[in-house]
Amino acid sequence: MTEFESSADPLQEWLNGTEVKVQESSARLHDLPAKKEELSKLQVFENHRHGPYPQKKAVNSHHGNSWSRLLV
Repeated sequence: MTEFESSADPLQEWLNGTEVKVQESSARLHDLPAKKEELSKLQVFENHRHGPYPQKKAVNSHHGNSWSRLLV
């Protein structure tokens, strides 16, 4: 094996790995509409969960800190 061929081995391994990743990614593309729909549903759920009560997080944070101080 020549020096050039041996120096090309890491590049060839990288190319092979990249090819596999591209093929796997392409195989998942058919799921894209389903994943977008799932994301949309999760965003609606998250917005509904936090929507009308934005101060809830601050209250929970405050009470959480109080409990932390009591437990220490």
